[in-house]
Formats: sequence, C-alpha cells, structure tokens
Amino acid sequence: MTTTSAESIPEIRRSVYEAGELARVDGTMLEIVPHTPHPEDGDALRDLVADCAPAKTIEIGCATGLSTMAIFEGLASAGVAGDHTVVDPYFNGYWGGAAGILMQRAGVRDRVRVDERESVVALAECLARGDVFDFAFVDGCHWFECALIDVCLLCRLVRPGGTIAVDDPWMPAVSDAVSYCTKNLNCELVDVIERNGKPRLTVLRVGEIDKARRWDAYEKFASA
Repeated sequence: MTTTSAESIPEIRRSVYEAGELARVDGTMLEIVPHTPHPEDGDALRDLVADCAPAKTIEIGCATGLSTMAIFEGLASAGVAGDHTVVDPYFNGYWGGAAGILMQRAGVRDRVRVDERESVVALAECLARGDVFDFAFVDGCHWFECALIDVCLLCRLVRPGGTIAVDDPWMPAVSDAVSYCTKNLNCELVDVIERNGKPRLTVLRVGEIDKARRWDAYEKFASA
C-alpha cells in the first residue's frame, strides 16, 4: 500500500500553488485559479481536520484536488489514516483527472473513493446504504438548491458530534442554505473563519435529529 507523511503533502501543496497549474491526464494543463481554495483557506481546512481527527471523511466538489490535499494533511497531522470520499461529477471530465494525478503523487489515491455523479444522487445513495461520516467539506455547486441539498443530506450522514465545513459562505446562496439548516435541522453554527474580513469557511456541528418534530415544523431563517 502506498503511504504518505505529514511532511510530503505540505511540500506538494506549496509546489502546486507556486506553479499555478496542474497536469491533466491528457497532458494539458489546468490552471488552479479560480478553481481552488486560497492557500490560507486550505490551511484553515487542514487545521480543522487535524482538530477533529476524523476517521471517515467526505468532500463535495474536488476540482484541482488541493482541498483534498489539505484534508489529508490534517489527517496526517492528527495521526489518522483516513477513509475519504470525493463527490465530483467533473473529476475526469472538465478537471481532466488532475486531482487523481495529485492524489497519486501524494500517495493517498488508494484511500480515496471517487464518485462522479451529482451530489444529490451520490449522497442519497450513501444515506440508503447507511454510510456514516465524521467530517464533511462542502465546496460543490453554489446554486442555492444544490448547497441546501448538500448540507441537508450531510446533516443526516455525518454522525452526531461530527463536523460539516462549508466553503464560500460569503455567497448569499451558500449563506442562506447554511442559515436554513442551523434554524431547521440538527446542526449548530460553531465558527465562521474569515480572511481579509470576509467569511471563507463556516463550521457546523451536527446534532441528533429531532424525531419528535412536528410534521409542519419550520423556522424562518435570515437571508444573507
């Protein structure tokens, strides 16, 4: 089995940010901007994962794979091997398999399950299968309905006490999706991580689902 270390992934992450591009499977180059988190946001994700030390993780939206590297860097720092799922319908399409090459380079490809279906389909199947995760990172489609479905389904898939991190909460559609879930579902707003005065990452803690909720229960939520 291929292995990696806490030292190798930081070096790989740094070199990719410096190069500004990644090779696709067909040999063409994929520019990492604007498809990847800022290095500081990646560091925040890494630190969050390290603090949580999750055994089973899932990521909605992979793109260049640099967020995946941040997750594995956090896992390595926590001394956790990690079982990671990536959901991205463009993994081998628009992104050209660049993230897969990066995972192979970092020695973590055999610890990642890639699902190239839309998240609504992939997550619903995870739910039907009885999958349970400790940590989820959401950076998929940023339309309101997509962000809402992603977080709603993950509130059922992430174990009580687990963590959901949502990227780009500065966007009204994403912020509204998070607000709905904190008002109406089993999650608590724990932190909002900012960079340059702008919210970059929202951190939610998942709680027990209230099975006694009224059939017509609904709490209005503040729009961004």
